[in-house]
Parts: sequence; structure tokens; C-alpha cells
Amino acid sequence: MPPLARWRVAADNPPAMPTPPTSPPDPRLTRGLELHRQGRLAEAEAAYRALLAERPEDPDGLHFLGLAVLQGGRAAEAARLIGNAVELAPERPTFHFNLGQARLAVGRLADAAESFARALALQSPWPACAGMLGATLGRLGRAAEALAPLEAALAALPEAAPERPPLLAARAAALRLTGRPESAVAVARQALAQAPELADAHLALANALNDLGRLDEAEAATRTLLDRAPKRADAWTNLGNILAAQWRPAEAEAAYRQALALAPGQHDAHGNLLLALTYTPTTTAADLAAAAADWARAVAAPLARPRPAPRARRPGAPLRVGYLSPDFRRHSCGYFLQAPLAHHDPARVEVHALADVARPDAMTAELKALAPHWHDVAGLDDTALAERLAALGLDMVVDCAGHTRGNRLPVLARRPAPLLLTWLGFPATTGLAAFDGRVVDALTDPPGSEADHAEPLCRLEDGFLCYTPPADAPAPEADPAGPLTFGSFNNLAKVHDGVMETWAAILARVPDSRLLLKGRLPPEAPHVRARLARFGAILAAAGVDPGRLEAHDWIARAAQPLALYRRVHIGLDPFPYNGTTTTCEALWMGVPVVTLAGDRHAARVGASLLARVGLDHLIAADRAGYIERAVELAADRPALAALKAGLRDRMADSPLTDGAGFARRLESLYESLWRQHCGEP
Repeated sequence: MPPLARWRVAADNPPAMPTPPTSPPDPRLTRGLELHRQGRLAEAEAAYRALLAERPEDPDGLHFLGLAVLQGGRAAEAARLIGNAVELAPERPTFHFNLGQARLAVGRLADAAESFARALALQSPWPACAGMLGATLGRLGRAAEALAPLEAALAALPEAAPERPPLLAARAAALRLTGRPESAVAVARQALAQAPELADAHLALANALNDLGRLDEAEAATRTLLDRAPKRADAWTNLGNILAAQWRPAEAEAAYRQALALAPGQHDAHGNLLLALTYTPTTTAADLAAAAADWARAVAAPLARPRPAPRARRPGAPLRVGYLSPDFRRHSCGYFLQAPLAHHDPARVEVHALADVARPDAMTAELKALAPHWHDVAGLDDTALAERLAALGLDMVVDCAGHTRGNRLPVLARRPAPLLLTWLGFPATTGLAAFDGRVVDALTDPPGSEADHAEPLCRLEDGFLCYTPPADAPAPEADPAGPLTFGSFNNLAKVHDGVMETWAAILARVPDSRLLLKGRLPPEAPHVRARLARFGAILAAAGVDPGRLEAHDWIARAAQPLALYRRVHIGLDPFPYNGTTTTCEALWMGVPVVTLAGDRHAARVGASLLARVGLDHLIAADRAGYIERAVELAADRPALAALKAGLRDRMADSPLTDGAGFARRLESLYESLWRQHCGEP
């Protein structure tokens, strides 16, 4: 699912403006403060500068000049001026608070949190400051740390205090991000009971309901917010996310475009629009390239930096390569990240895992054990992460997310390493010209695909993916009992009407066959009921009893979700957005998959995967061929059983699971790119 809009600061706290100590009072400072309070910023600035011309180390003059500059929109200069005031008078809590405000304005979130924490250490209780600290920690992904200052601030306020609702909204956001969405719903509703118009509380409520799968309620909460604040861009982004989660990509696209009309530089809205477009069957590679170019102009271009010079390396030293991903965890990408971590030759590549993981899990620990060098970069803002990457002295950073959830493309736009590549996470161009290559293969991106990419295409032989099967996968079933069963365990966002009509045609040709779907399909959810009813109508129109369709909800890992493949004879790949991890899982569980090769990367991944295991005969060029291949495969049950019985061994002996071979090919690519970069033969 696309990411929800980023955490907002709980309240628009104005800078703290205490009456400065002046003994005796300086008339220029007094006059400047009078003008400042009247909103006459230019005149106030002139008065402060007149004072500082004579007394350049006056902390109050620096502080108030910094405030005037901050309120005038020059945040970087304000951070410098107020920072100088803090150095001269570190005992002044309001200085630290306002330095935090300036740092927030320039995107230095970690530094802002430090400033708010220092202010609180000097003056407590201070509800406004505690709220800013909590909200800033939340934006950094440090939600567990955010709770303590928020709760301290709330405890210091009377129940009816007008400052409470924004703090409650921030607490709701923190509870949600620590995995307590039910509690988040309750706290957000407390905030709304006191302040029904509070936008952040509506947003926190919608996000928590979304996490609970109560998408109809989440949509209603977001629309209520938009009725009150129609120009709130992040609310439009959230609406798009909720619509996308209900498999309504066209409506999601419209919501994202509205967000971008209001805030053209909103990174999340651009990325989520690109994700929505990948699910829309009429989208072309050119459409994706155009949307990615829009993102690049609005977000990446202002951040562009010169390419750093290559570091000095001794002859024969390995390349220092960092893999940057939010998905070093139980995630579909995690099964493809294992191969490079585990199999790189340390004489050729020094592996650095750059783990931006918000919620580590058991698989995070497994991946960490494979990585020679592990760096936890979660909670670093863009500036801090760019500085961290540069400090590591990496020769190359490989982005593994593209425009998917948790990506750090704005960091990579700053070129924190001499070479940058993108691989794995996103099935199209990122639009970021700073990348020196996008890792693909000749089947996913045949010659001519370059026209739709901002990045050069780096085609790996034997496929751009290597799958590491879970060690506890159950044994396959060569000949499942009962009627022949087709299956697809893909996200239903990929199963549009045209796909279901094709599958209905297959069922009509194979008497008594069944179709098994699996995903996040809680039967009580309105959007699930609506989609399944739509599928039933399509089946009925093709003369197929809707009772031949079975939908299975998500299965917890402890309950062995892969075991459900033991009921499936043949897998059906959606199009034009093919499965990836689901196809690999099906093949490992002895289920052959029929795919339709389309005209863009997402529509050709199925062909790439099947070719690696020698199932080229199951790759169709058009809808009619797709139907024929599925029907022919179903017609000979003994031959099908023989194919299924040997499929796991076939996959185990193929390039698709050959981690060492895959790592060698990556190493050769990296070394070739490095030589080109250095002008070596």
C-alpha cells in the first residue's frame, strides 16, 4: 500500500518572544521589539542590525533578529543567527525553542528535536515545547520516544485547556506509529471532542482507521477533514492513499493530482501518484516517465548537488557499496535483498546495509546477520542522512525502493556518493537523472526502453532478481485433490475488470475448475464485498457460476501462508502489473504460472521470472494466447502433475535462486561502472 502522508507538527506554535532582559534597556532593542510585535518586520530587522553593528555579540539582538528573519521566510539565516545566540547564552530556554523552530523550517529535524529537548531541560513543564518535541520525533520515525514528552505536556495541562487538542492529535499519531491504532483512534476522538475543527486530529483518526483496515471510515474521516480544509494538500494525499487501498486507482490518481495542484513539491504525493499509475491498466511507460519527470522538476532539481569526487582507493581494494532500503524486514523486497548481502565476494565488494527500517522484525535480525556492515539510519532526516552517507565514504549507493513507501529519493538527489544506482523496489523510472543506472534485464526492459527512463539501463544477464526462498516453506503438492484450481495471491489492485474477464474466459473453458484468490480480504470490509461482487458479476456474464470463486483473507506467518499453494494447480499472473514475490512463491511451491508479457517493466517481470526457470512456453504475447496456455496446461492433469513435482528442484537449480551467481554479475556491473566513472579502460 502507498505510504500515508508524513506526520505533521502538532501545532503551528509561534516563536517564543519573551521580554528581553535589558539593564539598562537598549533603546534600539526596545524599538525593534515594538516594531516586531506590530508585524513591521523590515523595520524591526533594521533596528536589531543597528544594535548588532555596535554590539555584534549581543545575544538578545541575535535572537530577535533571527526571529524576524525566520518570520520573513529566511529560515537558514535564522538558524545561524539564533544558533549564535544560543552559543552566547545557552541558559535561555526560549533561544533553544526558537532555534528548534528555525531548524524545522530548513528540514533539520534531528537538530530541531535536540533544540526542543534542551529547551525542556531548562524549563519544564512547557506544554508547547513538549508538543513540538513529540511531533518532531514522530516525523523522524521515533514515535516511541515521542510519547513521553507529549504525555508530560498533557499531564501539565488542565482537561479543558485549549492547548490539549493539538497535543492529543500528536499523541494519536505516535500511538499509531508504535503499532497501537485502536488507542490512536480513541485519543484522536478525544481531541475532536474538544476541537471538532482540528485538522491534525482528523488526519490522525483517518490514518489509524486505515491501519485497522476500516477503510470506509478512514475515507469518511478524511473527507470530513477536506470539507473543513479543502486546501490541505496532505489530506488529499491521504485520501489518495485510502482510495488506492480500496483498489480505486483512478480516483486515487485524481486525489494525488489535487494534492500536487496545491503543493507541487510534495514528495509523497508525487510518489504515490506514480504508484497509482502503475496499477492503472491504460498507463503507458511514457505516462510513467512524464509523471516521474514532474517529480524530478518539483522535488529533485532544487536539491541537486555536484557529483563528489571518487575517494582514493588502493589498487585491488573492494568497492564500498551501500544498499539503502526501508525493507530490510518481512517484506516482499526482503526476499531479494538477501542474495547480495550474503553472497558478495568481500574481495570485490564491501557491503554496507543502510537500514531505514521503521519497525524492525525477526527478518531484520536475519538480514543484519548477513551484512558485513550494518548501519541503522532510521530516524535521520534528509540532511542528516545525506551527511551520514557522505561520511561513510561509499563508492556507490544502491537505492532499493524507488518511489515506494519509505524511500529516500530526496537524499539521493543530493548525490551523497560518486555513483548511484536504483534497483528492485519500483517498476519504472524514478525520474532522477542523478542515478548512474537502473538495474533491469533484457526481458523486463528490451532495447528501446531507454526512451522512457531518466536513468541509463543496466541489463543483467540471467535476470535482475534473485529470490531467496523461506527456509520453513512447506513441501509442494504435485497433484492437489479436488477440482482443478487456478490461483492468484496478488494484490487485488492488479486485478482490474479486464483481468477478471480473462480469468472468467479460462474458467468457462475448463469445466468445474475453480479460482482461488488470497490477499488482505476481510470479508466484512465494504470494499472487499464490493470487489468480490463485481468479480461475481463478471463470472456470471461469462456463464460461470460465481460460486466457483473463493476468496481467502491474509494468513499470519505463524500459520504457514505458503501452505495455501498446496491447493492450487496453476497460477494466473495479473496484467499489466505482474506479480513478483507472489510468482516466486508460487513457483517454489510447485505451482506453474501463466503470464502475459506487456509493453513496460511491470508488465514483463513475469516473463523474466518464468524464463529463468525454463517455463518460456507459459509466457503469452496477448490475451488469447494467455487463455490458451492456461487451458492447455489444465487439460493434461498427469503432465501438469509431473511439471509440478519437479518445479521446486528446477527453480533451485536456476539463476532465479543462485545467490552466488547473481552476486558475481552485480560485482561485474559495479566494477564496470566504476571504471567508466574513473575513466579507466
